[in-house]
Amino acid sequence: MSSSPLPRSFWNAMAWMFLLACQPDGPALEFAIDDDVGVVELADRAAPGDVDVSDAEPDATSEVIADAGQDADSSSNLTIMTLNVGTRLLAPDPDDVNSVHYLRRVANAEYEDFIGARVRAMEPDLVALQEVLPPESCSSFIEEDPARTCFEADRRPDAVSRLLGPSYAVVCDGRKRTSCLGVRRGFGTLASAMASMISEVPMETALLPLPECDLVGGGCDEEHCDDESSASFVEVETTFGPVRVVAVALNGGGIGAGRYFAGQACRIGQLDQAFAFVAPGQKSLVLGDFSFDSDLEIHAQAKAHWDAMVGVGRLLTEHDARGLDGRRISTTTTERGGEDHVLSNFALGRCEVLGDPTFDASFDFSTLPAGAADRGRLDHRAVFCRLSSL
Repeated sequence: MSSSPLPRSFWNAMAWMFLLACQPDGPALEFAIDDDVGVVELADRAAPGDVDVSDAEPDATSEVIADAGQDADSSSNLTIMTLNVGTRLLAPDPDDVNSVHYLRRVANAEYEDFIGARVRAMEPDLVALQEVLPPESCSSFIEEDPARTCFEADRRPDAVSRLLGPSYAVVCDGRKRTSCLGVRRGFGTLASAMASMISEVPMETALLPLPECDLVGGGCDEEHCDDESSASFVEVETTFGPVRVVAVALNGGGIGAGRYFAGQACRIGQLDQAFAFVAPGQKSLVLGDFSFDSDLEIHAQAKAHWDAMVGVGRLLTEHDARGLDGRRISTTTTERGGEDHVLSNFALGRCEVLGDPTFDASFDFSTLPAGAADRGRLDHRAVFCRLSSL
């Protein structure tokens, strides 16, 4: 009886483990997996670990990252980050035929490397990322520009792996694989990703509460759900026991059929799904992009569902960053309020919103076509939390 060939994910995992073992202290390099040659160094552009953030002009985010690296291990037993890595690129560029494949995504490879380096520098135990560039976006065409994130995508790790690096096990949602959770090795494990970097078994993802639509294609309205929106959960075995992590990327508003819609009906349905995933008596985290701030009057309907589950004496505690006026600090660059949240039923502590003015403030924007005004920049700020388990 002949044995079946080992899957590609096995060899990718072995390659990552080899790279991690061979360069523990030296400069990080970028590699690809070639089916014929094996591990190949890509020397034509800077790798994620080679992005130099130390020489950039200092900003508030840099100081917070430095503080986090020094204090996280000694002052808390759980560090968390949630970051929507989507961009302001919402419509195709008529002069760029391939731009349609990068809508809402990070397209510039140097910028992706920079964001990944910022995230990894903080070494969060758990990282939730939303609007990640999915493999399907790159496999649908051939990118010939080496400055873009889909270039030679079949020879490199997926976008989420490039952002987090081999120190994290990763699992994504079960629909579009655009909402992902990274678990730092040494802090926790995913049973479905023991031998590989990315779990081939997705998170348990709730069915959409309304018929699906394509937000990028302009086909969404109040009666539909963006097909990328999701509420998912996964069990993580951590250094202080099992934790159920509920990762959300709830339905947002947008433009459909030439008019604005709020997307509220789907969002509330998904919020209820996320709360239903929290198991009473089991340590649970709920985190990600909720697409609303319950402090704002325009979200009064969602607030009623939020207040029933979150607050003193209720199922969940919020760890959101708030200003002196008691209002949430905005987690979006367009100042839409605090839309990215971290909730738990077992921890104490507050999150902080990075940075001032933005998480990418020290990036060299001369590498982007429109400089600092480029639509390929992130439109959310990172949220970082130091929590203590009760």
